[in-house]
Amino acid sequence: MARLSDRLPENAPGDFFVDSSCIDCATCRTLAPRVFARSDAIALSVVGCQPTSEADALRTKMALVSCPTSAIGTASKVAVHDAIVALPDPIFSDVLYCGYASESSPCPY
Repeated sequence: MARLSDRLPENAPGDFFVDSSCIDCATCRTLAPRVFARSDAIALSVVGCQPTSEADALRTKMALVSCPTSAIGTASKVAVHDAIVALPDPIFSDVLYCGYASESSPCPY
């Protein structure tokens, strides 16, 4: 679980954040590219801008539940059930992005 006390200062102000346990795997940037960005200064992913739509908020929560190091969190502890049931994410035709990048992820399948 992401720790607010370890929130990276490069994150955009707001509820969602990435903490120092990020390994720059790009899972979050793949799932929510309008929200997450790579900070070249620290070579890690950060929240580049907070989600501004329901669709972006869902994709951001999908990244939160998929993060292999649980480096993504929210200050308000938002519910993520909708993100869990949104996975796997259709990419193309019968190709799916499972999202769960860690063997210990709580995959419901």
